[in-house]
Amino acid sequence: MVITLEPFFHRNEEGIALHFTHNHQLNDIIKKLPRARWSRSHGCWYIPCTRVDYERLAAAVKEVAQLDATALKAYLAQKKALIPSVNSKIRQPTAQLIISNPLNGENIKAMVAFRNMLQLKAYSVNTIRNYCNELHHLLRLLGGRCINDLGKEQVMSYLLWMLEKKGCSETRVHTAVNAIKFYFEHVLGRQKEFYDLPRPKKPSQLPAVLADTEVVGIIQNISNLKHRTIVMAGYSAGLRVSEIVNLRSGMLTVNG
Repeated sequence: MVITLEPFFHRNEEGIALHFTHNHQLNDIIKKLPRARWSRSHGCWYIPCTRVDYERLAAAVKEVAQLDATALKAYLAQKKALIPSVNSKIRQPTAQLIISNPLNGENIKAMVAFRNMLQLKAYSVNTIRNYCNELHHLLRLLGGRCINDLGKEQVMSYLLWMLEKKGCSETRVHTAVNAIKFYFEHVLGRQKEFYDLPRPKKPSQLPAVLADTEVVGIIQNISNLKHRTIVMAGYSAGLRVSEIVNLRSGMLTVNG
């Protein structure tokens, strides 16, 4: 008897689907697993996608069935390239993208090397996330082609496609340019002149400013006297939020 394990999402939770030919003995064994659940809509048993649950399943069925984890391992390898922490949750759209459009082996290596280099150079968590997202989108579009084979013209075509066809914002395209430049320059070690890519000009936008009457209306609607004083002090002195929250308590003597 063989149980085929496949990546599975149900009710926004990542799991492992168990597919096997109907067998009463095997069904009874799985039913007794602490976190095994039956999905009526999918017609299969499933368990949470954790090593503990996998090992518990393997131990429970070792005398009556073999586990075929080929599809599951391929999915986890793809996931690890994008989300290295096994404890990090993955959203269902991302999981479906991994399943429907897997990266080829060379591009998985590229993704892992890219993330590692960003971490070695101590980039911020937000920058690593944004850069990895942009490189991931490019790699998905390449299909079986390796990113290392791309030339300047192909990269420029991709950026123009983002702007003209996908309608991406200038900010996002800037992030994509930086991510691509980082990969070719710091991971592959190519010459810097290769990265002379066209960058869209960021639109100049004036900040939204409240009228005097709107500010007065907001202040008058604050019932707590202490809170009203804090808002008035911040507005009149032009303080940042961080500066307001760091005001010493002795500087505000009004009780709320």
